[in-house]
Amino acid sequence: MIRTTAMSSDHVEVIKSNKGHYKIIHMGFMYTKHKSFNNVTRWRCAARGICRGSIMTSNDFTHPTPKMAHTHPADHKACQVAKARYLIPKVNNFIFKKEHFQADEG
Repeated sequence: MIRTTAMSSDHVEVIKSNKGHYKIIHMGFMYTKHKSFNNVTRWRCAARGICRGSIMTSNDFTHPTPKMAHTHPADHKACQVAKARYLIPKVNNFIFKKEHFQADEG
């Protein structure tokens, strides 16, 4: 599932991590879920060993609001790699199921 919001500064992409947890991508930074309370979720920078960057979103992944600045530049390539790692198995699974279904028909 990759969900996005409409506007560029409000643009949030939601993927799942290798462990199956939600991860968001916003303006070239990746975040992992820290905690949820009321109708808000707090996300921490995925590079949290070196960075204290954080962002808040509503629980439906909209209205991103930066809370703590990052100590490193945005990494758009790493974000693209994370999205590809998430999507490739899904595409392969879809193709395999489609080919399997077509073989059953013939």
